Formats: sequence, C-alpha cells, structure tokens
Amino acid sequence: DAITYYELNTVTYGLRSSPFQAQRVLQQLVLDEGNNYPAGAEAISHCIYVDDVATGCDSISDLLALKHQVVELLAKGGFELGKWNSNYPPLLSEPIEQQPVELCNDEATSSVIKILGMTWDPQADVFKYSVQQPDSGTTKRNILSVIARLYDPLGYLAPVVFYAKCILQETWKSGVQWDEDVPDLVKTRWDGFLRDFCNLSQIEIPRLLVRTDTVYRLVCFSDASEKGYCAIAYLHGTQSGVASMSLLKAKTRLAPLKPLTIPRLELCGALLLSQLIHSLQPLIRNLNISSIFCFTDSTIVLSWIKMPAHQLKTYVSNRTQQILSVTSQEMWFHISGVENPADVGSRGVLPSSLLHHDLWWSGPPWCSQPPEQWPISQSVQIVDIPETKPAQTNTLVTVKSCNYILSTAERYSSFLRLVRVVGFVRRFIANCRIPKRKRRKRKIGPLSSHEFDGAHVHLIRLVQQHYFPEAFKHNEVDALPLELRRLSIFIDHEGVIRVGGRLSNAPLPIDQRYPILLPSRSHVTNLVIDYIHQKNHHTGPTAMLAFIRQRYWIPKARNLVRRHKLKCVVCTRYSKAFVQPLMGDLPASRVSGVRPFLQIGVDFAGPFTCRESS
Repeated sequence: DAITYYELNTVTYGLRSSPFQAQRVLQQLVLDEGNNYPAGAEAISHCIYVDDVATGCDSISDLLALKHQVVELLAKGGFELGKWNSNYPPLLSEPIEQQPVELCNDEATSSVIKILGMTWDPQADVFKYSVQQPDSGTTKRNILSVIARLYDPLGYLAPVVFYAKCILQETWKSGVQWDEDVPDLVKTRWDGFLRDFCNLSQIEIPRLLVRTDTVYRLVCFSDASEKGYCAIAYLHGTQSGVASMSLLKAKTRLAPLKPLTIPRLELCGALLLSQLIHSLQPLIRNLNISSIFCFTDSTIVLSWIKMPAHQLKTYVSNRTQQILSVTSQEMWFHISGVENPADVGSRGVLPSSLLHHDLWWSGPPWCSQPPEQWPISQSVQIVDIPETKPAQTNTLVTVKSCNYILSTAERYSSFLRLVRVVGFVRRFIANCRIPKRKRRKRKIGPLSSHEFDGAHVHLIRLVQQHYFPEAFKHNEVDALPLELRRLSIFIDHEGVIRVGGRLSNAPLPIDQRYPILLPSRSHVTNLVIDYIHQKNHHTGPTAMLAFIRQRYWIPKARNLVRRHKLKCVVCTRYSKAFVQPLMGDLPASRVSGVRPFLQIGVDFAGPFTCRESS
C-alpha cells in the first residue's frame, strides 16, 4: 500500500517550545487584528491564562460588546471558543454569528464550574472550595498529601493551611519516617483537623471586588507568633461616603526550627508584607490606588523601620532596607494585637472557626469607616530598642603623611614587580615633562637597565627617608640612634644611606664595600628578603644572610631571615624530617640460645680438596 502522509496543523503539545508557540500566536493575532477589536485585544493580552480567558465589564452593554469582539478576534486566527460561562444568564443565550459554544459546566444540574483551579458559582458569583474527605492515614506522607491538595493561590484559607503545616512541622520534630505513624499527640490534633475539614466547602468568597466611582486604598497587616508569621492585604474602597473592606491576598510562613526571638519574627512578618505589596504592584497601577496603609502590633519593628539602617545590627538592618525599598516609613502604623487580622494567620485556626471569622474576612471593625476616623497612630514610645549597635564616638587622630609610593608598595608581593612599577611611574613623569614638539624623545617599551637601576635607587631612598627622617633633615647622620651610628654610616652622592667599614681599598663593587642600609620593619625589606631567598633557590639562613649582605645591611637581619624561612611554604614542605618506621620484632632464631650453625651455614670457598697420605 502507498504511504499516507499527515501534516499536523496545530501546536505540538509536550515540546519545550509549545507554551511559547501557543501564547506567541495569540500575541501576533492581537498585533495584526487588535486595532479593529480594542476591547477584545485588551482582554486577550492581559486576561488570558494558557487557553482560558477570564474577564468582565462594568456594564451589560460593554459585556455584550466584549463578547462579540473576543469571538470575532479569535475567529480571525482560526480559533473557536470551546466553552463559555457568565454570571449574566442572558449573555449565554445571546446569539453569535460563529459556531455556538457550550457551557463550562458539564452537569446541567450543577452551576459550579472550575476556572483556573478555583471553583466558581456563576449564579451566586462567589468562589467556593470543593473538598473531599481525605484518607484517615496518620503518616507524615498522608499529612503532606492533604496539605498539598489545598489549592489556595490567594491565601484565603491561609489560617487553615498554616494550622495543618504546624502539625506537619511537629512530625519533623518527632523524627518519624515518611510511612510511620505519627506520635499520639500529633495524631489527636490531625484527627480533629480531618473531622473539621469538610467545613471548607461552606466558605464562599465574593468575586466582585472592584466597583466604579470608588476611591481605593490598600490596607495591610502583619503579625507573628512563636509558630510563624503572616501578612495580609485588603482592598478598602469608599463610595459616596460608604466604606467597604475586602480580603485581597494573604501569605503565611512557619517559624524556622532554629528558634528566633519574637521581635525578629515580627520583622520577618513585616518583610513578608512588603513582598506581598510588591506582588500586588500591577493591581495598584490598574486601580490607581490612592494610598497604602501598613499595620503591625510590634512597637519594636516600628522603631526599627523608623531608625537609620547604620544604627541597627546586620540581620535587622538588611531586612529593614528591603522593607523600605517597597514601602516608606510614612506607611507604617501601630495597631493593637486584638484588632490585628494577621494574628489569625500567624496562629492558625480550624476550618469551622474560619467560616464566620469576621476579623479575618473584613478586618478590624473601624475599617468600615473612612480613613480620617481610624484610631491609628505612627508614634511609638519604647526606651530599650534591641538589635541596635552601641553609640560610636568619633575621634580625630592626626597622623604623619605617608609617601604614596610606599603606601602603594603594601599591595605588592614581589620586589622586582614593585621596582618596575616605580620605573614606569618615573618614565611617565619624565615623558610628561617633554614638550609636545619633542614627542619623539619620549621613551616607550620595556624598561632599560639604566631606568631599572634608577627606580631601585629611588625606591630605596624613599624607604630611608620615611624610616630615617632625621638623617635627611640636615643631611647629617649624627641624629640617628647610637646602634646605627656605630656602623659608620654616610649618605652617598645619590642620597642613599650606606654602611661604612674597612673595605674601602678592596677591589670590590661599591655595594659590597658599602652596603645599603634598610630598616628592619619595612615591607620593602621583606620583599627584598623574599626576592633573595627565591633567587638563591631557598637556601639556608646562614647562606641567605651572606647573599643579603652583598648589597644590603639590615639590622637584626638574622631574626628576619629565620622568620621568613619558617613562613616559606616551599622550605617547610621540603625540610620536614622523614618519618622513621617502627622496627619489627627479631625472629625467634636470632634471640634463642642454640648451638652455632644450627640455623645457617657458612660456605666461604666451596669444598676443600685434601690430599690423603699413604
């Protein structure tokens, strides 16, 4: 039979590029046809998640127009809507020129549908939670499985999830394995949680938050307990003098197993609140939120936020700076602990308790009033603030100015490299002094031997001027200490201090007849010793001292050489004595008293030939 070829004209699912291709084609469709359908293009650009479009309008006429634009815009790209649902029933029966779409819910008797993982009842226009009674197993694996099945992206059930996570943390503290039964105390708490678990299906959350002609504010709370910390955000709106408060988003975190102080946990809660506000930035821009209020019941945290960061210890300073990168000091206020809704999330509650918990769903009672009537305050009075650095006293100290080259020499570990750097600096200065018309006389390339020797002399002279300033002040050596004057020192024609002696008439180089004096506490002196030590292949102290005195004279040089050799890694590695092995026991034949030649024999020259006499 002939081979039949098929061509796939849709996105291939399962490839790494599939998500990009599915979204990129929609973006291209908006770019190509979006000008003709502005409302539909806006919905597809910002209100689509994979293949679900979740959007709405403020009026019925706008909603009908949006429906037509979305359907017609998608039809331009060959896309047909597969399912449709709305909280406005006439919209579903309104005819469309294209192929009709079916409802999202499969069961005709049920009005509850799934949208982006959430359960939505279009008739009541509320979100619900569809839960099933979990297994009654009490192993750590079963507990984690139940917690993972609670899909709550906005944190409406944060206190319930936090309560379950606290139980899971107890299993980790007990040290049980994944498939072992948890301790009896933990099992009792978990069984009580499972009995109350079905109450989650009774929770209903209104979908509608935003209304027209309303001034919106973001009201946020944070709190902590020894179990963990919580941050929660509400959308506060005022319309015609009437205020309303709606839960927007919440997050909780368990306290780490390593104990933290309550003020530090409260600070972590405030940091979590700033991260929560940062995640709501798109909503803040779209709704044009007028102001943001942040509340905490910790006066210590408020004091930390309002203090300069340099006065706080590292842990607190880092977190306060992160908090203030999103919020400002003027946004933070104090609230009593009994009125803080974040206290519910930081301690955890059972589902039945959360069902009618007005403080969690609506915030403090005074939030139903305009902000001008709120009993809030920014002032905090606390005497002893922890986690602060002690007061520092600034003291003005006058020090002698140090030569720039000597201060730069501290950064070098090679004497030759330091001399080359000084040589190039001297060359640069000399080239700068040459007029532009004589640029050809400027020196370039590697240093010459004359430049290298000049840099060496200049460096030595700077070291001597720094450590022996008395000798250069009046160009006399009598001001030097007695132990140096005994060396018959003098200053030569290059301005270098040298050591005299009895070798003036010897046919030797000037450096051997009159060695250069170097201070024993200079970094340059240490570089000279290291250079000579490596140049002579890590020789011993005595030979090394002889090599040094061929050009330099260093007071207390023997101690410096020994100290340098002890610090040398190569010398330490190869000068270690070999470890002698332990001697074994002598064999029994060598320590037993027996007759000679019982164990061994001696054959000096083989058999002896003897002549027998007659």
